[in-house]
Amino acid sequence: MITGLVIGFLIDIAVAALFLAALLLVFAAMRPPHPPRDP
Repeated sequence: MITGLVIGFLIDIAVAALFLAALLLVFAAMRPPHPPRDP
């Protein structure tokens, strides 16, 4: 059936989006904060 394929595709996209969001969060947390710039 097409419905099962579409649902599986949507779930796959949601899992990939969550994985990318977690990866970006870990990357931002690992990166040291920017030092304040004094003029």
